[in-house]
Amino acid sequence: MFDDATSLRAQVTAKFMEADASKVVDNQILLKSLDKQFNREHLKSHYRGVYYGRSPVRAVGNIADLYDNNRVFQLSDLDALYPESLSQDLEQLGQLEKELEQLRAIQAGHLQASGGRINLRGREIKRTELPLVIRSLEKKLKGVESALNAHDKLCRSVHLAAAKQLQNGWPEYLQALLAVIHYADHSASNIRDAYGFLNNTIGVATATRKVDESGVQRIIDAVNSLYHLLEQAYQEADQVVLDNIVRQRLEVTTWTEALGEFKLGTANRDNINQWLDVISGWVEHVANTFNALRMHALEQLLISESVVARNVRQAKAIIPAPTPPTVPNQYGVLLPGKERKRQTKLGWWARFQTADGMIPAVARFGVASGIVAVVLGFGGVVGKSDMTVYNGLGRSIVVQVDEQSLSLTPYASTSVQVEPNKKIQIQARTSEGAVIESFEAEVKGSFAHFVYNVAAASPLIEWTNVYGNATQRPDRNLGAPRWVSTTADVLFGDPPKSISTKSGGGTREVLTGFGLESVAMQMSLIDDSRQRQHVIAMHARWDATNSRRVQDWLDAAQNDAGFERILAARLKEAPNDVVLLRTQQNIATTEQRQALCMSLRQRAEAQAENADLHYLSDRCIDDESQKQAAFLRGHQQWPKHPWYGYAAAYIEAENMQWELALKDFDAALQGLPAMRSQIALEQMRISRLLQRDSTANMAKLAEGEPSLQTLLLIETNKPVESPELKAYQALYRGELEKAVSLVSNEKESKARILRLAAASTGASTSLQQKALALPVDAGIDHKTVWAAVGLALRTQRDYEAYLKVIEQMPAAMTASYREFILKLKVNDLAGAEQALNGLPPEYRAQAYTMGVIVLGRQAPTTWRDGAKRLLFSSERPYLG
Repeated sequence: MFDDATSLRAQVTAKFMEADASKVVDNQILLKSLDKQFNREHLKSHYRGVYYGRSPVRAVGNIADLYDNNRVFQLSDLDALYPESLSQDLEQLGQLEKELEQLRAIQAGHLQASGGRINLRGREIKRTELPLVIRSLEKKLKGVESALNAHDKLCRSVHLAAAKQLQNGWPEYLQALLAVIHYADHSASNIRDAYGFLNNTIGVATATRKVDESGVQRIIDAVNSLYHLLEQAYQEADQVVLDNIVRQRLEVTTWTEALGEFKLGTANRDNINQWLDVISGWVEHVANTFNALRMHALEQLLISESVVARNVRQAKAIIPAPTPPTVPNQYGVLLPGKERKRQTKLGWWARFQTADGMIPAVARFGVASGIVAVVLGFGGVVGKSDMTVYNGLGRSIVVQVDEQSLSLTPYASTSVQVEPNKKIQIQARTSEGAVIESFEAEVKGSFAHFVYNVAAASPLIEWTNVYGNATQRPDRNLGAPRWVSTTADVLFGDPPKSISTKSGGGTREVLTGFGLESVAMQMSLIDDSRQRQHVIAMHARWDATNSRRVQDWLDAAQNDAGFERILAARLKEAPNDVVLLRTQQNIATTEQRQALCMSLRQRAEAQAENADLHYLSDRCIDDESQKQAAFLRGHQQWPKHPWYGYAAAYIEAENMQWELALKDFDAALQGLPAMRSQIALEQMRISRLLQRDSTANMAKLAEGEPSLQTLLLIETNKPVESPELKAYQALYRGELEKAVSLVSNEKESKARILRLAAASTGASTSLQQKALALPVDAGIDHKTVWAAVGLALRTQRDYEAYLKVIEQMPAAMTASYREFILKLKVNDLAGAEQALNGLPPEYRAQAYTMGVIVLGRQAPTTWRDGAKRLLFSSERPYLG
């Protein structure tokens, strides 16, 4: 790596010898410092070294898997922990890891066996035997690791069971400490692995000292992957709240203080060399801070487990536990074996150019930035930079970029050129002139491409479209940034269907915005909770009230503390808007509602021909039957008014006037784009009931609605990637055992599928017993609760606990269900049917489902058919 290693070594040594003698530390101070370092709980001998240099949490992605929650506490369990045999297991672990590391290096050609002979534990091994020997050692290593992981789980489970004997907050505290260890361990491991992958990528790309375009792109991708992990650590820092003891150990007041300020900018082709110069310092700081958190949390966990064990043994009351710490609900994990794959061999052309092996190539990383500079150093070139504006909002806007004015329709994009290496002034406003935001953006470098994501209102994803034999690359989720640089080939459009290539394959990088997608989809693409809140607020504030998603955004924003200000600002701009006034009615307190309704009635009386005001006034009627009568009169008086038509359609559907309901829903669909997803779903249910559910008709209703398209996709044999969707497809086909086995290990998803499968026609006794054994709230939502109640009724189990979900509905609906269940229990089917009068189609069908589960083959055909047609297969059990 160095031309004159001896001379360099002498120079470095001379530098160290120049140190000021006054800075030499006294031996006693050094010894005290060492004592402090080694006076750690996890290093105490009775732990047998199981926590030294080994993680007790890395093996699992879900914290719940670190416990056996069903374990019954026995005092003797505490004495059985940390046996002497644990030391032997750890010694065997170290030996196997060392042997495997050496054999793999020999196999890859990175090491040469002494004398050309490979010896393992006194036995000579031929090179042709290496794969078999390595596999054998790997199997042994896996067995030892499994045993140690099981011991970790046993320790946590026993101490948690002991804590449950004592209560006083100790079970929650132990679990919270373990969550901190899990979060810190996986975060540090993920960051270091991404950094190692970056080093490997640079080593491979620069091995020939000539970096081609694909090598540049690989480096940029690896850089961005690492950057996003570091950025995420800082963005979620305020979600990490430490208890006083761990904070004192870390010598900080908050986790945010421990991390410090995030001043690392994003990397691009102009600053890549400076970025590589500093990244190792950032990685070391962040990873070491996470490691410190992991170590101190582990110390506190072990001490706390000892306190719990001592108090249980002495049968003493225990003082209240400290306040449990918190970590983000979701964060990245890196399981053993899932590390980013490194390239260990160069391509044939690279090997020809270097005439060298992999080790020297990778070793050159220390001087690689100079090579990268040749390829990426465009900073001094004069030229324009491109800027693309993406409008993820559901309204038309005008964007001013210095002197240039750009008009954009909802969800559209447009591009302009801007002067490089300067700051530009950007302002976005509505077509009516209201300022959405105004800020200054820095354009760094010539020939760069920047994206302005208006109001940071949409998540962005960079992804790769693959052609021919090219290799697929993982998607890059950018979150919801306002200003970002990109190297994508296609921005906010579809990539070409084909490309011309001599290599048999190729790729095009695509940047996609998701402004038009559903609220749920957009939220699933944003990891940071603050970004999610911001996106919701921007749409709730600025989306036009005739845009497709506005009602969903307004609903999503209602729990935010600033929503009342958003709604007040909108009503000031549009005081007669029905969407806004309906929302105001929905969130008003009793006193606010009375005042609002009085005002609406007075305005409706003063404007006799204003159908909007009369509709809103009718919504204020408290008596449900009187309100419905008023809606029907309004619909008769103003038959083309979409809101009255919308209300009338629901009333007609509740009274099983299916033809009228379908007609009025269709008219409402045309006039109420804000309610499109809700109306289309009801149309699909009724169309299925009336057997007008042709593929074309269903596709037309579901157009532009991913959630509705998913409901249809499940009821096909088309391939899907998600384990959950595969499970629902199996449920649709009546493959009940397969459905349960296909779903992911995420507990709530698994419990939900189990609820539906166990209540299905033809379910085995084993499935039913598993579902009945679930905790009462596991897998329960407003669609699965009926399956749980039905199965409990059929097996003569208590079902009252499940009805808590039902009781969250309006009182009239709750009463209808209770009456239905009572009539069903005495086999009064006519009375049960009558109890459902006035229920919306979906809830009527769920009652039918419950009846079919209880009665089986004796259930009325209308109930079975009604449930199967009004509900989609993911909303109910399999009914034959």
